[in-house]
Amino acid sequence: MKLNFIHAMIIIIALSYLDVYAQWTSLNGPSGGNVTAIGKSAGNLFCAVSDETIYSNNRIDIFSSTDNGSSWSYKSQLSGTGVYQIHSTNATIFVQSRTGSFDYYLYKSTDNGNSWELVFDSLFIRRIRTEGDKIYVPTSQGLFYSGDNGNSWSNISSNLPLPNYVLCTETFNGTLYAGLADSGVYKSTNNGISWSRSWANGLTRDIRFIFSFNNTLFASEGEGSTNRIYKSNDNGVSWAQSSFFPMIMNYYTIKDVKLTGNGIFMAVVFRQSAGSLLEGGVLYSSDGNSWELRRQGILPNLVNTIELNNSDVFAGSGSGVFKSTNNGTVWSKSSDGIVKSQISHLTFSAGGAEWAVGIRGAGALVSADSGFSWIERNNGLDNLPAPTIISSIVKGNKWFAGTESNGIYTSTDNGIQWISSGLVGEIPITAFALKGTNEIIATRAAADGVYRSTDDGNFWEQIMSGSTSPSGILSVAIGGAGNIFVGNANGYVLRSTNNGANWTSSEVALGAGVRFLRQVGLTWFAATGNGIYRSTNFGVSWSPSGLQGNNVNFIAIKNSADTLTLFASTNDAGVFFSSDNGNSWFPSNNGLPTLNITGIRSTGTYLYAGTNGEGLWRIRIDDLITNIDEETSKELPVEFHLSQNYPNPFNPSTKIKYTIPSTPLSFGDLPAGKAGGLGVRLIVYDVLGNEVATLVNEQKPAGIYEVEFNASQLSSGIYFYKLTAGSFAETKKMLLLK
Repeated sequence: MKLNFIHAMIIIIALSYLDVYAQWTSLNGPSGGNVTAIGKSAGNLFCAVSDETIYSNNRIDIFSSTDNGSSWSYKSQLSGTGVYQIHSTNATIFVQSRTGSFDYYLYKSTDNGNSWELVFDSLFIRRIRTEGDKIYVPTSQGLFYSGDNGNSWSNISSNLPLPNYVLCTETFNGTLYAGLADSGVYKSTNNGISWSRSWANGLTRDIRFIFSFNNTLFASEGEGSTNRIYKSNDNGVSWAQSSFFPMIMNYYTIKDVKLTGNGIFMAVVFRQSAGSLLEGGVLYSSDGNSWELRRQGILPNLVNTIELNNSDVFAGSGSGVFKSTNNGTVWSKSSDGIVKSQISHLTFSAGGAEWAVGIRGAGALVSADSGFSWIERNNGLDNLPAPTIISSIVKGNKWFAGTESNGIYTSTDNGIQWISSGLVGEIPITAFALKGTNEIIATRAAADGVYRSTDDGNFWEQIMSGSTSPSGILSVAIGGAGNIFVGNANGYVLRSTNNGANWTSSEVALGAGVRFLRQVGLTWFAATGNGIYRSTNFGVSWSPSGLQGNNVNFIAIKNSADTLTLFASTNDAGVFFSSDNGNSWFPSNNGLPTLNITGIRSTGTYLYAGTNGEGLWRIRIDDLITNIDEETSKELPVEFHLSQNYPNPFNPSTKIKYTIPSTPLSFGDLPAGKAGGLGVRLIVYDVLGNEVATLVNEQKPAGIYEVEFNASQLSSGIYFYKLTAGSFAETKKMLLLK
């Protein structure tokens, strides 16, 4: 008996060791993330990193810095898709978060951001302001005020003509001012007990920002096509237009305003004209009359938030925190410790020692040590507002990079310098392929978007025309005989045997975009928005090969010597593995913090995964294969998950998949006597937050579920579906097109 016990313990220890060893591990980079809010408390900085993508994991990470932004450490986590304001009173930190487009929340922390308490739920929250122990919170249910660090609250807007439409506040010379929607400015000398109108010169506009500087009161509409700022030198009795922003700024939105004794800082995004790209930066004014746009070093320059600390200025954008020590003239990255970067593309040299990645909105980074340290290579890309690389190829010593909205860029010095090389425009460059030794094929997400270059990208010839593919081209691959295969957004593969003169199409997965194509031996594989398909007759016909219902974006092979071992990445279910040429697939997500994988690559020894918000990860392939062999596909799920609906867009029906884990007791929400299931609700809402359909409202045991939503009685538009189960909640967006 004793020997059997010892033997059993050895097996348990060995399996435990195997499970730990066969985990994904973070490469701790590249640093950065989508920073949507920065604030400070007691001299320390705080920032929020948010996942605003359609495949959001419904988690927001809070980081703090005690050394003025030189390094950051993880503090805590909140549920939702984004935190957009961080403020503090003398004793409490407040954050405003959001889930989807219509659920707003206010949380507070009294322990320096380690834990959070819900204050307000499901109120549309506008511009928050703090002052000592006081906090003012304008909401869709009125202007709420607390004078004791958020312990007690009162609504002080009941005497306003539009009490539920206060957008912002300011205290100036002992008077409280409130900016209202379509009503200009009101003021109160008794902290909201009574109000009187404060306007002149027709100032009956939406006032989203009020602030005071140099004994002058300023008011701004905060967005629009005309750049107006108003000021008052007599405590709001009369107002005059103060200034215009720089002439290039039209169709603008002010995201944040901060003030020092030296000047005014505004985070802005704007378009130079109605059809131009969205861009942004930080506006600076030393007097409120003239403004200068300062953004050198910020990439992407679409600034979400700003904060001031120790005479330095901090800006948060889609790739991290940036810091300026000279009033915003020059900025440098200040994101060490924040490893939440959104990988838009990854590739490597033979052997995997040299890497290049694209960061959403932030251009290219390279690594010479297998991804453990990174150097930005954006010379020539940094004049773009938000360069996002989504495809690439190398021909000789020339790199070709396809961007999401800026055409093709090339480099002949390993990315040190980039130049524009054609197909300029806002249409994504989705894929490249080499054909022979001289030709490059490039695709765009546009109808008939297939192009060829025979002169290293100096000139591109369109080789598909006549609405051969009415939907955009997403992928391209070259067959063994030199035939061109492309996949489009409507789920078809088109192939040409004569260099694009003629095309033959075959249906793969109707309505599900063909996002990647790969030939493995005599078999073709297609990664689509509805799983993997394969063809054994060179693309004439296709059949499902697993992962149906998942959005697959890439298929990798272990190496050229082992083409039976395949890996697949998905945006909604993580990484999968097959050892039998795609006949069966197993998940491999142990250790991954997200299932939103943007791409994978295999060096033969390691498998690397780029994530949308968690940086770069890797796992040893031999350990992964061993671990998969020990797993069973019959295991119950261990976490909640709400998948993206399929198809999307849809008309009139779509399917929604969700999972309920086998350990819901950790959420503490099982009713007494209901140990066999968890109360589950799956509700569909319109853009106004109105409930339009209840798909699920019952007890559910652990398992994987799929429900069909028929919208035949609804009009075209954007809808949201929200899964709640115990304390878990997640919302996703879908589009009905009739």
